Amino acid sequence: MKSLLFFILIIVSSNVSASYVNSCELIISLVNDSSIRRVYINKDGVGEVEEMQLVISGVVKDAYASGRADSGCQQYIGKHIDKTFSHFPNNLELKSGEKIKVNIFIKDGQAMPRSETTTYLQKIQ
Repeated sequence: MKSLLFFILIIVSSNVSASYVNSCELIISLVNDSSIRRVYINKDGVGEVEEMQLVISGVVKDAYASGRADSGCQQYIGKHIDKTFSHFPNNLELKSGEKIKVNIFIKDGQAMPRSETTTYLQKIQ
């Protein structure tokens, strides 16, 4: 009986898949003025599509969990970050020294590849 129970436990534990999720809101102080660039992307069935991208460069001044944060968020503080955003408010101009808030969301699971998404949230006044 014990060996049957042991065998069942081994099978069940080998089929368990762990997932990793880390969602953090970061306060970034810009070290350069932001720039907006226009890119053209070929999409199947649609042809060439114009997309505007916001490019930022800054240092993380503060970070905190926004939902589940398996690794916590403190490792981002003091790090230099360069990011490009496709979704942002029209006519947004960001100058060196200004602060913005972004969300970084990392998800990794045994059945799916690791993904990382960074979303522009707001300019901090």
